[in-house]
Amino acid sequence: SSQVFPLKRAKHVVFIGGGFFSTELAGEVVHYHGKEIASGKKKVTIIHSSDKLLPNNGFFTDTLRTEITDYLVQRGVKLIKNCRGTQLDFNPNIIILNDDPNKFIEADLVYSGVGTNPAVPPNEIKNFTNQSGYVKVKKTFQATAVSKGNVFAIGDVNDFTYHGIAKRDS
Repeated sequence: SSQVFPLKRAKHVVFIGGGFFSTELAGEVVHYHGKEIASGKKKVTIIHSSDKLLPNNGFFTDTLRTEITDYLVQRGVKLIKNCRGTQLDFNPNIIILNDDPNKFIEADLVYSGVGTNPAVPPNEIKNFTNQSGYVKVKKTFQATAVSKGNVFAIGDVNDFTYHGIAKRDS
């Protein structure tokens, strides 16, 4: 509820990242402010590093990612694809696109939803994490670098690839 007034007042809402958070909130903005978006009184932009919204991590099918992307775009959401956005420290309402200071957009309201960063404690275990810093795990969530099998990594800290719905539907 603390976000209702800023969203209502904003003329241009920008989401940096097209993951769960940004996609869901952009959908809510479209639902509640669809007439304003259609008339041009309100703009919604999503800056995303991929060509489709939501992570391409096996959790969502490619078909679902396409349908959600198309749904929001057809309702007036501008999607800046294959791009990274960075807020300026001295003015967070200016977003630089792909680190090019000549390419930027301005917004009244900016939400950053660029994903999680793993918080793995410092350790001496060789090959414990992948190049992105996530703990490498087996399907059982056991750390692959620990031969005893007594170290587990659960949650956003591991590199587990989900094989549920997406694998079933493909």
